[in-house]
Amino acid sequence: MKRATNTIPRHGRTAATLACVALIAASCGGGDDAAEGTAATTDDAPAASGAPEITAPPDATEAPPDATVAPDGGDTDGPVNATIGIANIAPVAALELVYQGFSDGMDECAAVDATIDYRNAEGDGSQLGPIISEFLDSDVDMILAISTPVLQATVAANESDGRGTPVLFGAVTNPYAAEAAAGPDDKPAWLTGWQADAPVAGMFDIAAAINPEGTTIGIAYDPSQVNSEIAVAKMQAEADARGMTVETATIGDSSEVGTAATSLASRDIDFFFVPTDSILVNGLAGMVQVADDFDIPMIAQDANITRAGAAVGTGLDYYGDGQRNADYACQILAGEATPADFPIQQFPDELIGYNTAAAEAQGFELPAMVLDNGNDLG
Repeated sequence: MKRATNTIPRHGRTAATLACVALIAASCGGGDDAAEGTAATTDDAPAASGAPEITAPPDATEAPPDATVAPDGGDTDGPVNATIGIANIAPVAALELVYQGFSDGMDECAAVDATIDYRNAEGDGSQLGPIISEFLDSDVDMILAISTPVLQATVAANESDGRGTPVLFGAVTNPYAAEAAAGPDDKPAWLTGWQADAPVAGMFDIAAAINPEGTTIGIAYDPSQVNSEIAVAKMQAEADARGMTVETATIGDSSEVGTAATSLASRDIDFFFVPTDSILVNGLAGMVQVADDFDIPMIAQDANITRAGAAVGTGLDYYGDGQRNADYACQILAGEATPADFPIQQFPDELIGYNTAAAEAQGFELPAMVLDNGNDLG
């Protein structure tokens, strides 16, 4: 179970309220207006779809029938008390869903009485190093890194620290390209998590259904994020295979999204494609305005981005990503397994979302394939 959710403002940013939360329910659009260190809390958590059951490996050490094994190897008469530090790069929907799924999952873990210390860098990557250092300095029992930039900062800090604090990760497109691991089992013994490599073929299928004559895609992204580079490369390869053209514009921070979108619109693009780029999504309102003004359909690599103004999205179940990580955390903190027991895996669940109002504002009708297979998340 989760004892409390502690959120602490740091690094000179606006102070937020210290919240004690028994259950954080998932909201596909949650957190965009949260101050740093303030966890989004909503009442409409979606159920995870198709999440595989995760069990401890056969050779995992089992607790005695009437005792729970503590993280340090000692026995207790009740649930293990543990503190989990969670770091997030920005308050965007997919990333908040990982946090919410994890929090809900820890509520269901009877073996662990967890206190969660949640920090959000609000899109400022320079805050990640200090956040992770504070977790390590306060001797947290585990760290959950949400997004690729957070994973990279956490791995670097944990390697330097040398104590081997267990680290889980979620919403990471490619942990190998991020140099956190070399393979599913070729990784630090203290590291594991679920890879979230969202597919792109469905985005192209939806684009063809919206406008069969469309040939040009516009993509804005932050090149400093390895996950964004990977996503854009996948979109480029799929476009090449379909005889389509990709126009790109780069951004350095969220304030540049509107300018980048205007530049792309001037190149007569037929669609905006939105990759799983946390900096882009954090400033998506700038692109939404351009899409509405120029009647350009926005199609996202994450269904939840429809809550931020994309008309259609297809991607992964990030709430389920958080729940899977909570299952790992429960077993690890209870002493039933270690991160080394769990290879990195790609989770398979895929969702389609749409936003009827956004589609109308962007000047097109949602195709039947979207209406029949998706959910209106707008």
